[in-house]
Amino acid sequence: MLQKSFEEAPIVFRADPLTRNQIEKFAQATCSEHYADSPLTLPTILRAAEFKWLERLKIDMRELLHTDQEYEFVDGLREGDVPVVYTRITERRERRGMTFVVLESEVRCDERVAVVARSSFVIRSSSEGPSA
Repeated sequence: MLQKSFEEAPIVFRADPLTRNQIEKFAQATCSEHYADSPLTLPTILRAAEFKWLERLKIDMRELLHTDQEYEFVDGLREGDVPVVYTRITERRERRGMTFVVLESEVRCDERVAVVARSSFVIRSSSEGPSA
């Protein structure tokens, strides 16, 4: 079962500096035409720490349903930024054999918070019991 302590240290992921080429390739791949510094969905490339949480909690991906992804743009991402992502569990509740989890990732570039991302998912309990 998932641990009930939300006080665990966040998982930290340090990304490579964002380049103009990387931003433009992402924009092209997502058909993003109208953006200032970077496409609004660019933070999706910074989700490595979320997957590390799933590994830490030993969650069987066959039992997981990703339900929501939300971005709060505090200062946005720009060319040259070196994002450092701090991801932690902010919510966990169980109901009817399912566990509902929210991960929150704070994306910092230097000392400024650029983006806060929230990812929600549901973990189904298998007939043998939860795998995490």
